[in-house]
Amino acid sequence: MSFLCDRETTQIGQSQPGFVNFILTPLFSQVSILIPELKQLELNALENSGKWKVYEETEDFKKVY
Repeated sequence: MSFLCDRETTQIGQSQPGFVNFILTPLFSQVSILIPELKQLELNALENSGKWKVYEETEDFKKVY
């Protein structure tokens, strides 16, 4: 079990930018070389990462999961 799977201690707002920057963005970058029409996926991932960096998790949000 990964430490990021612990619902009690994982801070979503801190883990998401790392996932986006180190997994999604490089993946989408390579895919968009093969299929240029998908370049928007890479741009969306970068924008999404920026939003997660300023996200603050609330107690109400924690109740959802």
